[in-house]
Amino acid sequence: MKIISCVLVFAMLAISVPMVAAQDKVYFVPQGSIVDGGYCNSADVEIWVNATEFKSGQINLSYNSNCANVTNYAWNTTNFPMSGWTHHDGREWITFMTSMPSLTGNYQIGTLTIHCESDECTTPLNFIEGSKL
Repeated sequence: MKIISCVLVFAMLAISVPMVAAQDKVYFVPQGSIVDGGYCNSADVEIWVNATEFKSGQINLSYNSNCANVTNYAWNTTNFPMSGWTHHDGREWITFMTSMPSLTGNYQIGTLTIHCESDECTTPLNFIEGSKL
């Protein structure tokens, strides 16, 4: 019996801009790779931020759409009630804003649902230009 796995690799990049402390970062949970045990099913991946005195941000993600596709994004309405998501082939654009004066600490921004498009494919999910707090 041949077992085929779909692997989606998550790359982490600290997103920082002037006026944001060096330790501020946005990251995925789980980090690393998701190996789906021979089946090409959906996986949920959380996006988190750990930052000091931030109010909003934008995340631009890219991936190989022949390998995977983001099928849904659910944002954290409790902490970021003003949020948005735009889906393009191989790209996701997420914006988020709190109604509080600012936030400090570790907060979940939202959850991506990712579907594997090919059993024999690996793709990074990368934060790219335009991402910032």
